[in-house]
Amino acid sequence: MIQWTCMRHFAEKKTVSGAIRLTGLHEVNQYCFFVAGIVGETLANLLAAVDSQAPLRAELVRDSHHFGLFLQKVNLLKDRFK
Repeated sequence: MIQWTCMRHFAEKKTVSGAIRLTGLHEVNQYCFFVAGIVGETLANLLAAVDSQAPLRAELVRDSHHFGLFLQKVNLLKDRFK
């Protein structure tokens, strides 16, 4: 449930144009974690469920969070420099 509370926080930061205004690197990291880190963790769980060769380990979950953060930051940069 905490993910939805945090996402609500960011949804309330939308500007009139619908963009989310992030005010610093700490806030960018929080936003990226909740948007993409959760998706990365879900994908890690899915991989572990369908591939017996890929058990869900702490390292896999950690790496999935980092990968999700990276992808979301790339998305933010693409949106910023359109």
